[in-house]
Amino acid sequence: MRLRALMALVPLSLAVVLMGAAPAAVAQDTGWIRWGNWSPSAPDFDIYLKSFGGSGNATVIKHVRYGDVSSYTAIPMGQYTIAMRDAGAAPTSPPMLSASVQVAPGTAYTIVSMGPASHLGVQVLKETMRSSPDKALVRVVQESVQQHRVTVNNGSRTLGGPLRLGSYTG
Repeated sequence: MRLRALMALVPLSLAVVLMGAAPAAVAQDTGWIRWGNWSPSAPDFDIYLKSFGGSGNATVIKHVRYGDVSSYTAIPMGQYTIAMRDAGAAPTSPPMLSASVQVAPGTAYTIVSMGPASHLGVQVLKETMRSSPDKALVRVVQESVQQHRVTVNNGSRTLGGPLRLGSYTG
């Protein structure tokens, strides 16, 4: 089944995320980060990314809505904090969600809000960026609050699942 046909069958609350490819030529001390809001229960967020011990300003991504996923951004290796605040909240206000990530050279990460309102959290997903020729990498994320478990099939072949709310395939 073609990916476009698969995506047409997927309910809005079940995300199919194309992994994409990280840029091939970058410095040895660089990784990649992208971010998103994958929880239908979450508000719009402003996401702050700040280097531990770094003297620079935080990277701020404004008004990340449910279903948004950014492109990858090259970032120097190191330890970073992630703070998700309600969209428009003061940068000094306490974050609704927070996490940290150790960015390794040549490695890509996806940082997202996931889960139902009662268990909303941040996930830092380490990505696989290389696939076989003529193949695509796809991650299925189960964020349907109306379905307890979801399985994605291509004919008789199971592509993912059963997935519970807030879980995802590799």
